[in-house]
Amino acid sequence: MRLFFILFFTISASLLANEKVVLQLKWLHQFQFAGYYAAKEKGFYDELGLDVEIRERDRSKNNIEQVINGEAEYGIADSVLLLYRSKKEPLVIVTPIFQHSPGVILTLKSSGIDSPYKLDNKKLLFYKKDADGFGILAMFEHLNIEPFFDRTKDKKGFTSLIKNEVDAYAGYLSNEPFYFKEKK
Repeated sequence: MRLFFILFFTISASLLANEKVVLQLKWLHQFQFAGYYAAKEKGFYDELGLDVEIRERDRSKNNIEQVINGEAEYGIADSVLLLYRSKKEPLVIVTPIFQHSPGVILTLKSSGIDSPYKLDNKKLLFYKKDADGFGILAMFEHLNIEPFFDRTKDKKGFTSLIKNEVDAYAGYLSNEPFYFKEKK
């Protein structure tokens, strides 16, 4: 009987070895992903037989393409997934999680731009890839607004707005207003 128990334990332990998977975030490590970190810390993934690596966004790569290409097994994305699904990309949406978009457009108070309508024909420092600002683009489309997109956001950064090189800046509510506040 003892031999059977040891053999059973050895076989079951090898069957229960955690499968290594990557969860690709759509942005940098920050609070919006707290639930995923908490699940890892509390061992919920381990209970399901998963060894999860939570990988932050590499802004030089398309996080959705990373899942499609097999660099990650799972990914976090937003409404831009509907565009990929319409193009018949091999993606499965596991669950919709509704939250307010952190995408914002920032302007200087002195510019007088206090509405999206005032951005028509104005210079907006924007993302290189539409997927990163899909919600903002959808808003412009819906409101029939056509700003001029300066797609060098990754190179220029938020100080372009402070220097009046652009009229507006596309950013994330979770961190970029803080940078502006620091610069007063």
